Amino acid sequence: MAEQRLDDEIEQITHALHEAGPTSRDGVEQAVAAVPGAPALPPCPA
Repeated sequence: MAEQRLDDEIEQITHALHEAGPTSRDGVEQAVAAVPGAPALPPCPA
């Protein structure tokens, strides 16, 4: 089950990058957040 969830999250991020093109981490977070049910990205390490 956890493996399927990870696969789904990777697919959502891949889709967001395909739609948005090259972007920053913040851009990816915004694009993925637009996908219903998409996970939030963890904060960047300082």
